[in-house]
Amino acid sequence: MLSILQFSNVPSVDISPYLGTGRLVFIILFYLFLGFLWYKTFKNAGIRNAWTAFIPILNLFFLMKVIKKPMWWALLFFIPFIHLYASFVSAYRLAKGFGKENYAILLGILGVLTGLSLNMLIHAFQKNSFNSDSVLKK
Repeated sequence: MLSILQFSNVPSVDISPYLGTGRLVFIILFYLFLGFLWYKTFKNAGIRNAWTAFIPILNLFFLMKVIKKPMWWALLFFIPFIHLYASFVSAYRLAKGFGKENYAILLGILGVLTGLSLNMLIHAFQKNSFNSDSVLKK
């Protein structure tokens, strides 16, 4: 069977370069989409320099500013398993700040499962204003 396939007249086409380019374009578009969601969420939260949402590690520091956590908390996102707790707390506090206290725990769990992407989608296009005082309420 192998000898028949080796000598067939069907030309072989290497499609790996096209898959690589397509994957790269998809990743760039997905990154820009997520950056836009973070940008809109930062705008809704009242961050003046919302353009920082497009800079990978810097956006975590601005997220800590929004949810009123110390800046060193951004480093928790880089520690395995601890980042799950940091994602939950960040999503929970964002939900409370945007007036979604009733299902803040659900949004916290979604923050863990989606890496805050779904939370940013929810908060980016809403009309509620961000209340930074409600972030600290229990």
